[in-house]
Amino acid sequence: MNSNPEYIQKLNNIDFFPCSSFYNIALDWPRFQFKKSAYQEETDIDLMREIGRLTLQNYAKRNSFYSYIQSQGTVVNALTIMTYKNALGMGELDVNFWLYTQIFEHILPVGFYCQLLEP
Repeated sequence: MNSNPEYIQKLNNIDFFPCSSFYNIALDWPRFQFKKSAYQEETDIDLMREIGRLTLQNYAKRNSFYSYIQSQGTVVNALTIMTYKNALGMGELDVNFWLYTQIFEHILPVGFYCQLLEP
């Protein structure tokens, strides 16, 4: 997996991006709970929450066609739990973002997660 911290930093630095997904992410993300385990501090939970939120927002900036739907939050939640403090020398945000990107752009079929999805 390629890490490109400059790319993610550029995404983080975009202040204005015309995307309604940020509002939806802000509404949905607090519903995903990270339970404190024996080896985590309360600050770890706050950092995990921030990593997940930034992963979703950065992906919405990267790929505005797929952008964000609620079920993607569950995937990011699981990735954040799995990658936190296991980032192989890369930052947790880098690992989370690139794993998320690989899943949605290369592993799942095209349109599997799409805002045009009908219930």
